Amino acid sequence: MIICVIGKAQVPSFTITNISESYTLTCNTTTISLSVAPVNYTYSWVNSPTNFTSNATIVNLSNGNVGNYTVTATDTLTGVSSSQTFAISQNTLIPSSTLTPLSQIITCNSVAPTFTNFLSFPLSNVTTYWFNPGSSFPNGFSAISSSTNSAYNVLSPGTATLLIVNTLNGCSSLKTVTVTSTSAFPSFNATSTTNFSLGCASPVNNTALCMSGATSTNGPVQYAFLPPSSTLAIPIPGTSFGAVSCTTTGIPGTWTLVCVDPISGCQTPVPVVISSNTTLPSVSASMITQTLSCANPTILALGSSTTANTNITWLIPAPVGPIFTPSVIIGTPTGPNTNTNSLNFYATYTVVASNTVTQCKATQTIQIYQNFSVTPCGTAGIKENILDINANIYPNSSTDNLFIELSTLPKNTLFTVFDLQGKLILVESINSSKQKINFNIGNGFYFYIYKLSCEQGGIKQGKLIIE
Repeated sequence: MIICVIGKAQVPSFTITNISESYTLTCNTTTISLSVAPVNYTYSWVNSPTNFTSNATIVNLSNGNVGNYTVTATDTLTGVSSSQTFAISQNTLIPSSTLTPLSQIITCNSVAPTFTNFLSFPLSNVTTYWFNPGSSFPNGFSAISSSTNSAYNVLSPGTATLLIVNTLNGCSSLKTVTVTSTSAFPSFNATSTTNFSLGCASPVNNTALCMSGATSTNGPVQYAFLPPSSTLAIPIPGTSFGAVSCTTTGIPGTWTLVCVDPISGCQTPVPVVISSNTTLPSVSASMITQTLSCANPTILALGSSTTANTNITWLIPAPVGPIFTPSVIIGTPTGPNTNTNSLNFYATYTVVASNTVTQCKATQTIQIYQNFSVTPCGTAGIKENILDINANIYPNSSTDNLFIELSTLPKNTLFTVFDLQGKLILVESINSSKQKINFNIGNGFYFYIYKLSCEQGGIKQGKLIIE
């Protein structure tokens, strides 16, 4: 009698990661990127009602790709599948309002005309930015308001701009009003060397405010700069003016730039807001472990930041000094000069995120330990393994396939791959001294951490680039 025992195939377990951290398409989030793992399954993405389909491991969903999605993972060895669902919504409503009046006339001696914006939709979570004639749109706004009805006094002839922003979805609308005059008002453009923003350190912790291109029908003009603390009201005394058209400041707040025609006495004031942008960038470090051992005599550490315009560097203990790359190899392949029988401190490493726009920096320190016992690290342990086994992994970068060549094939050799969050992506048994690995994860450019190990410990580890 022959008895056949058939085991039940395991249902695939997979993870959907929302790289964009949002399931709603907005004017700020125009594309939603999602990925699936592990990569050793085949995947299908199906959407209703837009008939979107894909077999990639990473998809980018944009305007129009709304609705319910089903992602199915199939184990090609067993044919068993499992599915997950999610929904994509869309919020791209543009704020609407009524601005009145649309034009006014002004003289040197008249009160500045008032324009009022009445919100229609939405009535909350809306910010309005007023730009006086001469201010630099879209930077250097003159006033800001979050009220339902926003009133603003336009102080000089020209075209004033109103920007209305829905703070929930980033959608916006623009409106303009016109102020005319037959009086000899001077005109100019307000400029800033740092786009009306102050950062953490030089050269952006100070800005040069200027009245550029100033002209008047009567000839030369004069200038005055009123800081946020000024109590002077327009028109200001003639003794406040001078011939210098720029000033340097590190003070945030609302500055008023005033230009005067000395003959007519007409003064053109332009308020501009100098903002303080000193928010520290995000910073994090990822690695498989923080303990050097026989299995991990070296550690690949990768620093990262979710903040735009940010560079990553590492501060390494002396005598090495700083390393200006996002990744660093900690430890030496042969382990320490002397064996250690217990866990002890190795060194402190610091990852630094530097915002190239604001010059703000954030740091994270990582304590590295070591635990090298006598037996595994002797002549028959990891030390011998690392010195005597030559491993070549190529090509790196790779598109979908790579090869592993070993000078000696130890027993139970594994090739493992982790993403930058430490999640296991791939485990492959190495059964020959030269073996091909299929690493098909779809289109894109990715960094992974790989490790080649056997029973005696680690053989090689490093950074793997898939593009």
